Amino acid sequence: MIEFKKAFALTTTSPMVSVAFFTTDGNSSWTGNSWAPQSATSACMQLCLSARQEGYDIRDCDLFCADLGPGSFTGIRVGMMIVKAFAFAAKGLCCGALSFDLVDPKRDVVVPSKKGEWWHRSLGTEPTRVHVMPGGAIGWGNGIENPYYPSAIEFSNLMSSLNSVSPEELFPQYFGEPSISQPKNRSVILPPSG
Repeated sequence: MIEFKKAFALTTTSPMVSVAFFTTDGNSSWTGNSWAPQSATSACMQLCLSARQEGYDIRDCDLFCADLGPGSFTGIRVGMMIVKAFAFAAKGLCCGALSFDLVDPKRDVVVPSKKGEWWHRSLGTEPTRVHVMPGGAIGWGNGIENPYYPSAIEFSNLMSSLNSVSPEELFPQYFGEPSISQPKNRSVILPPSG
């Protein structure tokens, strides 16, 4: 069990950015969500400002929680950067959880992989890449009519199964290579010498 007084958590692996503040005793919490495809950083900062107006300040936290993935390659990196920066500034600790558990730790969950593929995690098994949406699974991605996105407040329910680490020891959990394009090889034209 992680010892902490107040925690800050976020998830930026899906288009739905989620931020939460909660206490170790569970008596106080705040959560906010923002639809923010390709703008996770600004959405996180806006949600933190909204929380601060209601009395939840990042400066009061001693534990910082990040969604480790899978999900958006850039989104994972954004969330990790924010959590590590806050933890370094506060001299706090970090912890992380997989996107699957932040959707629902007790159900089969899918998250998008490459186009037309998902990462599927059945309870008690390692995630696998699938080409057909498994029946009964929940999650998000193309073709899912009623999406379930990771929620930062789920960290409050996972604390008994997580371990804390220093900010420099927190790393994302990539299950596959990112689906990014490779730069084109361009010829460099040098000016004539002489």
